[in-house]
Amino acid sequence: MQNHYIVFDLEATCWEGFQRRNLSEIVEIGALKFDVYGQRLGRFHSFAKPVFHPHLSPYFLRLTGIAPEDVLGASGFKEVYHSFFDWVYADSDEVLLCAWGKDDFRFLQSNLQAHRLPLLSPEMYLDVKAVYNDAIRRMSGKPSGLIKALHQEGFEFDGRQHRAFDDAYNLSKLFVKHIDEWQRYKRR
Repeated sequence: MQNHYIVFDLEATCWEGFQRRNLSEIVEIGALKFDVYGQRLGRFHSFAKPVFHPHLSPYFLRLTGIAPEDVLGASGFKEVYHSFFDWVYADSDEVLLCAWGKDDFRFLQSNLQAHRLPLLSPEMYLDVKAVYNDAIRRMSGKPSGLIKALHQEGFEFDGRQHRAFDDAYNLSKLFVKHIDEWQRYKRR
């Protein structure tokens, strides 16, 4: 059993259409820390300045509402990552990173690799979307998106979509409601 859950979301550079040649660099991390009872223990939010592709695309700016000046004065990914993990492990030796879908963990791993930092073990990650749709909602077919899942559970989305802390905060509503369920299912 994990000591703490870290419900997090990332925003990463993106472009209209698919551009495989570009690394999606993490520019925002938002997270909340919970104990096994669903008690909120803390929050984290930081911007990170992209270094490989420092120009934020018009598509990204429209999607997220993040302004170029938000990231221009920020520290680089390495520094932000170390601050984040200092916060993650500040009062726990064992954590489970939890996000909606596989993309956030994939972005995190690709950024770690690009910056020549050690990769994280997949065992420390829980895909909340997969567990929620398969095990809690017992749905087949196309999985629910976060907003649909929130509405199904009687919650409204607070804040702005595609902002790391707002997305993490809204995910935490589902997470805390079903806090006992996460311990029953094998990590995916």
